[in-house]
Amino acid sequence: MKYFLSIILVCVSISATAQHHYKGVGGIEVNVGSRLTGEAFNIESNVFLSKYINYNSYYKIGLNYFVTDLEIPGQAERSKAYNYHLAGKYSYTIAAFPHIVSATDIFFNLQGGAFMGIEHLSGLGKYRDPGNIPYVHFSDYRRNTFVLGPTVTAELEVFISKRVAILLNVSEYWTPLSKVEKWHTTATAGIKFLMY
Repeated sequence: MKYFLSIILVCVSISATAQHHYKGVGGIEVNVGSRLTGEAFNIESNVFLSKYINYNSYYKIGLNYFVTDLEIPGQAERSKAYNYHLAGKYSYTIAAFPHIVSATDIFFNLQGGAFMGIEHLSGLGKYRDPGNIPYVHFSDYRRNTFVLGPTVTAELEVFISKRVAILLNVSEYWTPLSKVEKWHTTATAGIKFLMY
């Protein structure tokens, strides 16, 4: 326990002196990746605007898009559900490693937030003929469903220059109102540009 607390104190003290996290500085980031849950490759992409509150925290707001598989009971072919969200997150740096190589700074951030948007179902018309097996009634799945929920993210932020960072993210979304799937685990890689 004593060693664990010592490590935490070192990380906090390092993060307090780290560069690139300047109070009031804004940024824009673009990420692309895939859902880790589900059998098929399904893309996720997002774009966020961010602003640093202080050296250890920032918030961001943006648009998020990902695709999920809709499995119809008794049907081998899958339909798709397209998710479009407005999302907001708060990020806190739990460890920072400045000047690892030259001007390279590395930050490990934990993020919590929420999202809301639309889940759009595609390709259901062919299942709605009463003579079709399986038959999907209109009330079983809505074409567009309002969804919202919380999200958590672990982010690795690697600055390769004064204004540019490479991002690696793993996120978990909970969508309790979804008719397709409640939990979504995603992984993305992206790039962030600081604007100052």
